[in-house]
Amino acid sequence: MGRPRYLAFYLLSGLVASAAQIAAMRDSTVPNLGASGAIAGVMGAFLITYPRDRIRTLLLFGFFYRVTVIPAALLIGLWFLTQLFSQLGSVADVQSGGVAYLAHVGGFLFGAATARIFEGFRPIAESDA
Repeated sequence: MGRPRYLAFYLLSGLVASAAQIAAMRDSTVPNLGASGAIAGVMGAFLITYPRDRIRTLLLFGFFYRVTVIPAALLIGLWFLTQLFSQLGSVADVQSGGVAYLAHVGGFLFGAATARIFEGFRPIAESDA
């Protein structure tokens, strides 16, 4: 993307994430920033841009742990589903401070939908041809 495009992408992801949370919780008086929604946008863009990448992950099972690599699509996909279902479960909750799940969902969807647009045209390297 380059620095200017990435900055624009990141800031727009945060704005869209905030707008998604505000649209869903119109009567909320809890402050909303959208920084985590911007990171969710980056995660959505990563999934679209590098769908076959693997992410080094620390797995914890009680006292046992293991560092392993997991496909990005699996790890980020599970994270997205967790955010989505956490939002669905929090609809009936009483208004309180906490996690803006819909900001994460909105930022992620924005990132996934616009990643290629912000990436722009890159010259094809000789090794890619």
